Amino acid sequence: MKRPNAEKEYTEEELKLTKTAFEKMSEERRRTLTYNIIRGLPGSMCDAIDSVEQFQKALDNYKGLTEADVQNNLEAFLKAVIPVAKEVGAYMAIHPDDPPIRLFGLPRVVSTAAHVRALLAMERCENNGITLCVGSYGSRPDNDIPAMCEEFSQNINFIHLRNVEKDKDQSKFFGSFTESDHLTGDVDMHHVLSVMLKEQQRRLAATGRKDTRFRLPYRPDHGHKMLDDLKKTTNPGYSGIGRLRGLAELRGLELGIIKTGTAEEPSTKRAKLDA
Repeated sequence: MKRPNAEKEYTEEELKLTKTAFEKMSEERRRTLTYNIIRGLPGSMCDAIDSVEQFQKALDNYKGLTEADVQNNLEAFLKAVIPVAKEVGAYMAIHPDDPPIRLFGLPRVVSTAAHVRALLAMERCENNGITLCVGSYGSRPDNDIPAMCEEFSQNINFIHLRNVEKDKDQSKFFGSFTESDHLTGDVDMHHVLSVMLKEQQRRLAATGRKDTRFRLPYRPDHGHKMLDDLKKTTNPGYSGIGRLRGLAELRGLELGIIKTGTAEEPSTKRAKLDA
């Protein structure tokens, strides 16, 4: 909140709630919060940062950057990389912003269905694809995950199956959520897997097994700490046993869909998303 003009990015209620929460924190909790915040951006810009002051200097490198700027940067990257990917048979799969909301005043580039449409239009081919991280996209309340799964299925080259439960009152903190179990959050995992299995069948029929793209790799992504992992130091969300539990649940759901033949056809009635 000591960033220049930071108060303009939040509502009065948000400012009041965060001030109250901060004043109730112990010094140890404040240090933990600071540690997490200064390592809360993607890439390597925060690896060597140890203080809020250093973090602010890193942010200053992006001062004045707009959403149009990052979109233009992404387009320049794709136009240079995708032709090479086509030559060597590589399939790109861009991961969404995580979380898909503005952080520290920085614009985002892959947070909504409109963003995905824009980046796919930059280079129209199957090599220019996305990672469908349903947890990242699903943490934003205006993203309709089943609709996005259906609309972009032919350009999905990697699937991250994690689940979240969004806070009920999004008027206080937009995009606030809790990690849930893989099958019990807000994302309809049965629908997602059904549509993707149908897409896998389409690819197999179109190309045969000689084209490995039909395999559509996925992973359980995050998992809760449990059992022996409670005694270990792990990166948040990446405990071994919790992820294996999630994988077992997802494989069971996948097998059930295959055995019962209930893979869903993409809906023709669902409305397209807006920004």
